[in-house]
Amino acid sequence: MPQPPDELMPSVYNVNVLQGIDAPTDQWTPPNTQLVPMTMNRLESGEGYERDIRHYEFDIAGRGMDYSLGDCLAVYPHNQPHLAHKFMEDLKMPSDTVFEIQRTDTGKSAYRE
Repeated sequence: MPQPPDELMPSVYNVNVLQGIDAPTDQWTPPNTQLVPMTMNRLESGEGYERDIRHYEFDIAGRGMDYSLGDCLAVYPHNQPHLAHKFMEDLKMPSDTVFEIQRTDTGKSAYRE
């Protein structure tokens, strides 16, 4: 395992706790979105590779939708409630706390150049 750096780089994010805002209770999805089950999640890059490259498959049968070459698919992840509650417990914060996360270096790309 690589050794940690001697000096930490400055954060590219600011995290603020927002007061007086109710936490959402449902999983958010944009309008006109359909949730479909994932039927395969296979690691393609191999153990120890520097990037996590995966092959995903989704079941859209019987949903009145088709998917053609060049179409776009969006994935909206969510946290498992028991892990989110454990995380907030570890932070010693109420589980309904709402955070705002903002990039501090807005002119830079999130990807390596």
